[in-house]
Amino acid sequence: MFIEYDMLARQEEVDRYFGIILTGGPGIGKTHAIMAMRREGDLFARLAVAGKSKEDVGVYPIPELIPGEKEGERGTWVVNQAITESCLIPLLAKNCGDKHGILLIDDVTAADASVQSALLELVQFGRIGEHELGKNIVIAMTGNGISDGAYAIPWSAALTGRSHVIEYQANFDYWMELPCNRNLDPMFVGFLKANPEFFAPSRGDEDLNNKCFDDNNCGPSPRTWTTLGVSSMKKWSGIQNFKPTLLFPQSSTYVSSLQGKKVSTAFTTYAATMMGYPSAEQLFERPEMWAELEPAKRSAKGCVYQIAHSVRHHALMLNDKINEKADFKFTAKVNKEKNELLSKFCSVVAQLMVEDREMGVFCTRYLAQKAIHKEETLVGLLAGIGYGFETADPVLKNADFPSVIKSIREISALMEKS
Repeated sequence: MFIEYDMLARQEEVDRYFGIILTGGPGIGKTHAIMAMRREGDLFARLAVAGKSKEDVGVYPIPELIPGEKEGERGTWVVNQAITESCLIPLLAKNCGDKHGILLIDDVTAADASVQSALLELVQFGRIGEHELGKNIVIAMTGNGISDGAYAIPWSAALTGRSHVIEYQANFDYWMELPCNRNLDPMFVGFLKANPEFFAPSRGDEDLNNKCFDDNNCGPSPRTWTTLGVSSMKKWSGIQNFKPTLLFPQSSTYVSSLQGKKVSTAFTTYAATMMGYPSAEQLFERPEMWAELEPAKRSAKGCVYQIAHSVRHHALMLNDKINEKADFKFTAKVNKEKNELLSKFCSVVAQLMVEDREMGVFCTRYLAQKAIHKEETLVGLLAGIGYGFETADPVLKNADFPSVIKSIREISALMEKS
């Protein structure tokens, strides 16, 4: 999702890009979205301005004595202006010329109102005091709206009039692919798939506000889902293995502390339902356990999604263990172990595909993307299943993995073009 400079409006009178304003609720990924727009080679700097005034993001005077031209002649004092933020120096026109880049100014609406006055000069003319940014530096700003449940001042009409103003919306599929979400607890992933309204609810929607936010103004956001999903895996290898403490006597208390009471109540109900499903470990030992479930359980979308996420995560974890045990030396023995792992993985995925063929791409593409060690052999083995399996197992044969691999390659080609 790189920034497309040609899509941005340009202020013809000063030959500079319009600014970009991303506004929306806290924790939905506005800052990350701007940072992800960088192309290789782009210049980049970030200013966090929450709580600051215009003096903190501008320049300060430095008196300097200029000697006289002749010996003994009295010198002249002049005042130069130094930039308060050294990270801006590479973005100055004298240093970057016509190079492209992004200056991210974070949490503008949490700063003093005077900051927006200073930013107006920056967005319109690219100037900070006597200094000028390169003409191809895009000024990108983020901030919460007044109705987003966070402290915020209004955006200046003068600033929005010189910027592309975008009401940013969090995207679940994009969020799932972020590196920070590599090790999410599958239980929370499945819950969000079954209850998408809890992913990034808007406070501007009264019904969602009442459903998702409790009396303490606590509710969910993509940021806190990442925190919860990662921490539960690190602490207990999944929330189902939660160990009570004095501060958190139940798992619901822990969930509530990060996501609010209303989310915790809904999650507890969902987790109880998932107790009737086999774990990924059990499915790797005996894939046919899936077929033994009643049809209603095999077709419950959110629950199936969680199981699929668990399966692909478990396969990646087993692959990592093989790599670590072998010290990343890919011998014939290691190759054999990975072939056995892949065979189990495909047998489980084939079972999931009986009711939902999308699970084939969902699981297999993930494993191919995440097994990224420079000498990784699993990726090659995954590509090899495109030639099919010599197997008597009708479920595995009907899964048609060559079609799965073909679909993955088509998706990858489309993403490269975009």
